[in-house]
Amino acid sequence: VVLLWRQMRASNDGTRSLRDRLRAGSAFGDSAAVHGGSPVLCVAMLDALSAVPSTGGRPGPALMHLDSLLAVAPYQFGVDFGNLVLAHLYELRGDAPAALRAVRRRPYDWDTGPLYLTTYLRAEGQLAALTGDRAGAARAYRRFLALRDGADPGMRGASDSVRVALDALDSRSTKPAPGAPR
Repeated sequence: VVLLWRQMRASNDGTRSLRDRLRAGSAFGDSAAVHGGSPVLCVAMLDALSAVPSTGGRPGPALMHLDSLLAVAPYQFGVDFGNLVLAHLYELRGDAPAALRAVRRRPYDWDTGPLYLTTYLRAEGQLAALTGDRAGAARAYRRFLALRDGADPGMRGASDSVRVALDALDSRSTKPAPGAPR
């Protein structure tokens, strides 16, 4: 987790040696899947985070490996937030449709599914709007707002920005198309 956090913030202090330990399987693994499991997914996320900013064009092998792991992975640590990382990486590459596909592939289990649901919904709304899927964006934004109804003051800024984005979508859908009769 610390390595992922550092990598997302472009701070590579000590990440190489710890990543090598994970890759070699020498890292301590908890037998409870929620707390440990295989380091394969974490290493794949770290590799993709390292590779994506420096590659262009088609998705590289590290990104494709992470995508394939998340598409079929059984539950293990990282699956619940992994598609957010993947969507972020596709978005960095300028591939909004792939980012949207990744963010829509979220966990629906009773235990960890709700942990990141509003984060997934907000990202889905932004990416759907970016790709021209106004109905999908509005649906995700409305679900986000329903879950955040009555949020604490510290959380209201995110709700306000989603409300503004939803209002913009709604105002575009009510405007007549250019040249259409009024």
